[in-house]
Amino acid sequence: MKAIRFALALACALPAGQALAASTCNVKEYNAVGYSWDHIALQVAQEPALTDQSPVDFTSGEAKSAAFNASTSLIEIICNAQAAYLIGANPTATANNSWVPAGVSKFIGVKPSDKISFITKP
Repeated sequence: MKAIRFALALACALPAGQALAASTCNVKEYNAVGYSWDHIALQVAQEPALTDQSPVDFTSGEAKSAAFNASTSLIEIICNAQAAYLIGANPTATANNSWVPAGVSKFIGVKPSDKISFITKP
């Protein structure tokens, strides 16, 4: 029985020196929507972005972004793992909040100085 457990554990183990990938979300901040050549507002963010925050690492549980810039009105989030999120002055995301699938870019209107909180969405 011990031999079977050992073999199973060995088969599931990562190769030496290899770690599990971190669960992160990137947050990009914008202050305007884009316009067409004839000055019609488009449903896109105006590049360049105000800032590209450091990735928010929620591997070990809930984690928050830095506060949004005073001019920020729109953010783009993209995560490498499925994540639930909550936005507010001091948010704490739970798995019951809105969510974004891994690898999908999502744009959200926000208030300046708010933050976004992420947690793994099972």
